[in-house]
Amino acid sequence: DATRVGGFLGFATHLDTALRGAPGNTVVMRVRAQRPSYWIGETFNTWDGVSWKVPTKNVPTPLFSGSPFVVPPTVDTPVVASPVAGQSDLQTFYMAQSSPNLIFHADNAVDVWFPARNIYVSGNDTMVSPIALGPGAIYTVRSQVNTATPDELRAVTGTPASTESSSQARELKVDLQLPKPYGRVKALAEKITAKKTTTDAKVQALISWIGAHTHYSTDIPPLAPGADTVDEFLFGNRTGFCEQISTAMAVMLRSIDIPAREAVGYVPGSYNPITDLYEVQNKDAHAWVQVWFAHYGWQSFDPTAVVPLANPSPGATLFHDAGRALKALPLIPLGVVLFLAAATALVFSWRRQRPATWAIAVARRMERTGRRAGRPRETGETLSEYASVLDAMAGDASGTWASVAWLIEASAYGHHEP
Repeated sequence: DATRVGGFLGFATHLDTALRGAPGNTVVMRVRAQRPSYWIGETFNTWDGVSWKVPTKNVPTPLFSGSPFVVPPTVDTPVVASPVAGQSDLQTFYMAQSSPNLIFHADNAVDVWFPARNIYVSGNDTMVSPIALGPGAIYTVRSQVNTATPDELRAVTGTPASTESSSQARELKVDLQLPKPYGRVKALAEKITAKKTTTDAKVQALISWIGAHTHYSTDIPPLAPGADTVDEFLFGNRTGFCEQISTAMAVMLRSIDIPAREAVGYVPGSYNPITDLYEVQNKDAHAWVQVWFAHYGWQSFDPTAVVPLANPSPGATLFHDAGRALKALPLIPLGVVLFLAAATALVFSWRRQRPATWAIAVARRMERTGRRAGRPRETGETLSEYASVLDAMAGDASGTWASVAWLIEASAYGHHEP
């Protein structure tokens, strides 16, 4: 899977990172949206070392206004002198399979058209349906997406919890709590972010480290009884899927006093240009991290997207199988067999070095262009940020490379190659 989003197993009142499974290719819903987005199902802010949970005091509030239901702002809504405008995004969800009674949506939901007399909302961006959602169910959500630009996030300074109102500061304390000291995790996070002074810089540094030092796989051993998911992932096998990867980053952020929480839902899935719908499959279920930024609220980050696959290479598999068979071969043709095996491995290795997708090929071309111009891509620098730098160097006001970066991201997350 090019974007490595599989592994999340379902939606409930808690997220158990000790569970293992293999999500399938069944289409669970189709979505018509103005832009691809993370479609949130629920968020969690209470971590116990194995599972994320919703606080028992967090009782959903019923809305009886009727369609459209107007979702009221909560303490999670940023409070600033001049609020961030954001982008309006209208999404319609067409359920193809029986679904949990969650109302998926892009953040932040403003209006909901839903076939029921009431719905329930909570302060942690979770919306719940009072009725079961079976195949054929349809609902629409209008969101005011408050995703800040990289430049805006880089400009945010100060301790996240110290720059907010008193009510928000109290709420953010929950998003800093840990069940134990996590000494080794804190030491590692402080070492990685030692030279970073802003929240965004620290987040990007942690993402870069995770991408360079961990691997993605859904085929990992069960968590041993009494073991801690984060300790096992960071200081054990360093292999996991989206739940372990995002959880480790959230705990690392909390250990250095940056509010973070776990979000689960779906990435867009493949885009069908004929129907103008995103086809969301079981394997598109995903878990990611949300980080609090003063003036901008919760911002989503996906460390799983940069983690390389841990699956054995075709060449390694070939040599393993060939080694078992060599014992049964006569000595005379042994040299021929070894030569053929080595040649085959070289072919596989050459093929693996070629870009797997259009997006990877064009991203590499962008990086080669920057290196030739004397400006290589920096560690932790997103592709969009790098594209803006190249456009500025070239004096390109039309933003050619920025447009290319947008297409690459749409391809990576929407599985649709322009």
